[in-house]
Amino acid sequence: MDPIQYYCQIPGVGHYASKKEFMENSIKIAQLSDAYGIVGSLSFFNHSVLDPWAVSSVIMQHTERHVPLIALQPYMYPPYTAAKLIQSFTYLYNRRIDLNMITGAVTGELQQTGGYIDHSSRYKKLHEYVQVLRLLLESDSPVSFKGDYYELNNLEFKPPLPDKQLFPRIFMSGSSEEGLETGLKAADFVVTHPGPLEHFKRHFSDKVQGSAVQSAIRIEIIARESAEEAWKVAHARYPGNRQGTIQLRMKKNSESSWQRTLAELAIASETYDGVFWMGGYMNGGIYSPVLVGDYEQVAAYLNEYYKLGVKAVLLGSMYSEEDFIHFSRVKEGISNPV
Repeated sequence: MDPIQYYCQIPGVGHYASKKEFMENSIKIAQLSDAYGIVGSLSFFNHSVLDPWAVSSVIMQHTERHVPLIALQPYMYPPYTAAKLIQSFTYLYNRRIDLNMITGAVTGELQQTGGYIDHSSRYKKLHEYVQVLRLLLESDSPVSFKGDYYELNNLEFKPPLPDKQLFPRIFMSGSSEEGLETGLKAADFVVTHPGPLEHFKRHFSDKVQGSAVQSAIRIEIIARESAEEAWKVAHARYPGNRQGTIQLRMKKNSESSWQRTLAELAIASETYDGVFWMGGYMNGGIYSPVLVGDYEQVAAYLNEYYKLGVKAVLLGSMYSEEDFIHFSRVKEGISNPV
């Protein structure tokens, strides 16, 4: 197994002009992931995308190894329902389902569902959710649980997952203090939109070191044969615009901790260390930093994250075989990730 676990992402349905185009490209991305040694793909959840479980089920029918990383919002599925879906998928496909546990960063969506509670309480609820989910999946006897948000009374959940290798890996955002604290208690991986290396070390990796929980980062990569070519692609993909500048100021006041952090970094500087670029975020194109440079530069920068304990990378905007080919060139330059 690759010491670093990579996941790409499935775009939302709004990324494509038709249902046919969305389905064909989602399947193609997953098949390319299999072909280029990427574990699986993240399927988002918000009110404007299709249900990630439904999309993942189609993808699994058209791949042999692909592991969905499904965004799971507690108000969308109670823990029993999620456990039953995991049990069903693993039985049907003999494959693991990984979970990206989310609390929701859009206040309006939470209010629309009557599910709005304050930031700290959302993480307490998420912790309980994961506890219940693990009990259901791991126990071979009736399960009881009583917390502030969930209660089970001698619930029989059969059959348990047949193989420990099929247990989901649980990812959870660790960008805020409450998120990191909860992730270190409940998750297998804590995920952040990383700052540049020194910032990442000081604000994230130093806090995770010594824990049994692994670090994960969410980032985009634009790498080419030459740095000049890579930067040309980056600026063409995410050109500057006035609306992005206005939104950036608004993000600085967001309820979301990672949105505020990235906004502050972007306002302070567009580029760090010659490779770490905030331009895509500044211009409103994406919600993560980008590593830009030639293959060796990007590989070297990634390897510094690995030295700081990163064990999984969620890769943004890899939607064509060309993207996978360029990333495979970067991977070739990471000979012995720590």
